[in-house]
Amino acid sequence: SSSSKIPDSSALLKPGDTLIVEGYQVAVEERTSDGDLITISAPEGTAVAEATMTPACAADLIHVSVGSSSQCHAAEAVSRDAFSSTRARLSESRGDTTDLKIRVSPTAHSVVVSNVLTRLQNGLAFWSNELPADLQIVIVVSSVADREWLIEEARDHGHDMNSVPERMWKQLAEGGPGAFLGLYKTGVLYFIRSEPLEEVVWVSAPAHELTHYVQESLYGSAERRILPCWWEEGEAAYFGVALTPIPAAVEVDYEYFMSMRDSFIEAQTYRIDANGRSVSDWTEWLEANGPSEGICSSESDVYGPGLVATEYLLGQYGLARMTNMMSAFGPAVSWQSVMEQTYGITIPQLYEEISVHLRAVFGRPWPH
Repeated sequence: SSSSKIPDSSALLKPGDTLIVEGYQVAVEERTSDGDLITISAPEGTAVAEATMTPACAADLIHVSVGSSSQCHAAEAVSRDAFSSTRARLSESRGDTTDLKIRVSPTAHSVVVSNVLTRLQNGLAFWSNELPADLQIVIVVSSVADREWLIEEARDHGHDMNSVPERMWKQLAEGGPGAFLGLYKTGVLYFIRSEPLEEVVWVSAPAHELTHYVQESLYGSAERRILPCWWEEGEAAYFGVALTPIPAAVEVDYEYFMSMRDSFIEAQTYRIDANGRSVSDWTEWLEANGPSEGICSSESDVYGPGLVATEYLLGQYGLARMTNMMSAFGPAVSWQSVMEQTYGITIPQLYEEISVHLRAVFGRPWPH
């Protein structure tokens, strides 16, 4: 048999219960308390044709290790609940009333400009409760060839585009997939792209950068880097994908979202050991990707796994707690105390919960 610690969210699981986990029927042999965690020992049982999950598993179980493979489908339930709450709020939003000031460089491609503006609409509607109704947001769309124009435009807004590394300008000039840059600098969203290509990271960039705008607005200061990188970039990554418009021809919104989500995670997870990380490894990853003195580094995998971490908080605890937490963050309080008050547990406990979900998602074969 094998054991795994899981959050004790209810008293539903008990000896004698039967669960269906990753195609295996397993029986709960024992349940022992360990603070806020429980340990379930479950031997492998009879394989079944279709992997399903009992209500007890959905309510109480995040991860059980069965043999050499194994995630309970509760991880899937967390993903689905996160998406459902996002789309529910979007459908109830008061609509986009934000004033946009659009600045376009001389040779910017019209399709690039149109796509950026279209993909901002869901985000503007979704975050309408967090942003003032009379707010004006500046959107700057530039081709790479108009670098000098962009530098002058940014200077007019008090920003220094010369801080963008030269190697990045070279990559942008080379073109092709991935040759774009989305940036948020106080009060302004910048999108730099020459070709109207459609890879998932670019498609999600408008809502991603808008989420950074919301983070800073609610925080009340441009110094938003005292928040953990896994959260800051992970939240922007999640809503960047979840708020991307879904084509009208798509029959199942959730399946379309999951295909985008998985593609984004694969594209934005650079460490080859991510699939083999244990729960404790993921906890160390969360601790290592705390606040940054500068820009959060993509080399630390904050985008892909950060998306999954945000998904857990949203799916497990709900959108209201997340937006309340965003409003509670600020320069006068520690982010740790805000998170602990929001979720009612300590940071180590919260990190263990998130790490279990990260292990469940990344422990499966990729691509999904």
